[in-house]
Amino acid sequence: LGLGSSANRFVALYNSRGEKQKLLTLTSTVVALQIAMSLLVVVISLAISFSLPYFYADSLGEYLRDTQYVAFILGLSLAVQYLFGIARGIITGHHRWDINNGINAAASFTSLIFMTGVLVAGLGLVSLAVAYLSANIICEIYRVYMARQVWPEVKLRFGFVRYDVAKEMLSFGLKTFAVALPPMLLLQTINVIVVSTLGPAALAVFLRPVALIRHIKNFISKFTMILTPTAGSLQGGGDMGELRQFLLDSTKYSFAFSLPLFFVLFIFGDLLLLLWMGPEYANWGLMAFLCVGQLLPTAQDASLRIMIGMNKHGRLSVYTAVIMLVVFAALYLYKHNTTWDLIDAALIFSVPLTAAYGIVLPIYACKVVGLNILGYLYRGVLLPILYVLPFAIAAFLSRYVYETEQYFLFVVNVLIAGVLLLGVYYLYLLPEAFKSKLKDKLKIN
Repeated sequence: LGLGSSANRFVALYNSRGEKQKLLTLTSTVVALQIAMSLLVVVISLAISFSLPYFYADSLGEYLRDTQYVAFILGLSLAVQYLFGIARGIITGHHRWDINNGINAAASFTSLIFMTGVLVAGLGLVSLAVAYLSANIICEIYRVYMARQVWPEVKLRFGFVRYDVAKEMLSFGLKTFAVALPPMLLLQTINVIVVSTLGPAALAVFLRPVALIRHIKNFISKFTMILTPTAGSLQGGGDMGELRQFLLDSTKYSFAFSLPLFFVLFIFGDLLLLLWMGPEYANWGLMAFLCVGQLLPTAQDASLRIMIGMNKHGRLSVYTAVIMLVVFAALYLYKHNTTWDLIDAALIFSVPLTAAYGIVLPIYACKVVGLNILGYLYRGVLLPILYVLPFAIAAFLSRYVYETEQYFLFVVNVLIAGVLLLGVYYLYLLPEAFKSKLKDKLKIN
């Protein structure tokens, strides 16, 4: 229900204002909500576990009992994550992303070690689930410990729980959920269309490039998620000029991170699919259309995170949902009585997303912070594109050289492209303060 994003946003907001009592009320209320959610997850997990014999007894056969245990244990793992979720909000709300990301990495590594040990010992799926649950419990308890180190004054009291605060938290969280829901529904709708018109094999071909692009989106989101509590802090300070500059800088860096990755997939995506999945999946046209269509929504995730941090995403969720629905309906009706192919699926997937999250979102964000849209486009979008052009040209030449089977020259050209990108970014993209710190660390005079 979006309680995690609401917690770190309001922790950052109240902390920037020095409103300690509101912080205490917030944390106690969120803990009460998450206890309720955790209990609900446990009940649902039990219900799923006990219902399995009535629906899947024949198909699961001898694995029925193990499946019941695994379903319940994994449900407990989710309940544990919900139960200690406030610790994540406290840590990220105080902008300690180093601690948060370190704990996340440690949780994955601990799960890997425990589950590998289970496999080496020759144990089964239930033991794997227990290993995963154990790693989660250990890391979440440590997360609570680190949250107390970040904010020693934290106190949890049921007397601090407030109905109006709970209502505000759920309202904020549901708006966050609503703004992220349309893209998920759109993709699942496209999947159904592809299966019904072209068959399951075509869906497999369609989803492989989608999966590669999702890796880029996940990579960018790891950087942009820190913008939500930061925007909350800046809003608490009441400086709109600083927020405008923050939006511009965040957009510029988001495009600077996204553009090279999308260029690589645009140019070499079919080769990656060839190596990964085989010749049946190496569809350059499909990858190219998806890259072009997903660039703007992905690169402007920064604007979305800032709107969430400012609690200005309620209307935005309505606008984006309506725009996506209208554009999708128009395209679907246009193609309804014609023969479908995967390029059509890519277009009907990408165009609504671009219209909603690539066009409407930045216009809305500029209006909220009082920023001129032309200035936004020039400084936030056009300049990063100009910075990436030398890299893009060298990458295109690399593909041409590869096609001529001059593989040594291809490797050299790829290295040149990387050096050009790093050089241009160092000269024109990095702020002077960061360059000075980098020089000090490298001891460059």
